[in-house]
Amino acid sequence: ATFTIEDTTAPVINCPSDITAFTEGGVCGAIVNFQDAIAVEQCGSVVVSQTSGLGSGSQFPVGESVIEFTAQDQCGNLSTCVFIIQVIDDDIPEAICQNLTVILDVSGVASITAAYIDNGSNDNCGVDTLEINIDTFDCSHVGDNTVILTVTDFSGNESSCSATVKVYDLLAPQIECPANEIVNLDPDGTYTLGDYIGDGIATVTDNCSDPVTIFTQDPAPGTLLGLGIHVITFTAEDEYGNGSTCSFELDVE
Repeated sequence: ATFTIEDTTAPVINCPSDITAFTEGGVCGAIVNFQDAIAVEQCGSVVVSQTSGLGSGSQFPVGESVIEFTAQDQCGNLSTCVFIIQVIDDDIPEAICQNLTVILDVSGVASITAAYIDNGSNDNCGVDTLEINIDTFDCSHVGDNTVILTVTDFSGNESSCSATVKVYDLLAPQIECPANEIVNLDPDGTYTLGDYIGDGIATVTDNCSDPVTIFTQDPAPGTLLGLGIHVITFTAEDEYGNGSTCSFELDVE
């Protein structure tokens, strides 16, 4: 009788345990060393080789990497095992702020983005988001304001810094002047100048101050004017010292 003896049993292979590593030194990854898998074969020799993933001593990226080893005996039977190398990015971003000056527009509003405050914030694996706690300013913010910039990386690590945003109102009040006017002398040979502001003929608006701090007429209401052309001037100034003037001609005939 002829007996054919075959080995159909794969080797028993054991991989190293899963490994957790952390980034360091400002590098987006970690160098990880590990031992080869170990295989046991009951019939003859066995060869163990790594068949997937980076080799021991390599710099592994942030996240999970799968390492596979394969064992093959002299009869061609194969078995594999895998383990996980997990690299965690726990480095905190570097938040760098810069101060800023903004000017309110005609509506009394100014808006900024986080990029206006950022002054080169960085992270070993890159910055994901930049956020600020205040992005819109109005007349109530004139002066110094503290704005917080929060920097977050792709792993959720965050840090913050503060900047001073100085808000200015540099727009002068807008005066609506009367049109040039022709009037007649009174019977006594004079003309009494009217109150153009009080009568609402001359008006003023400002982006922040309501009412404006100063709004005057020169010559003053009630002034007696004689024959000829007179220049009537209006002056306005808001609470931040921005001023403007306008005038019109009053022709007394």
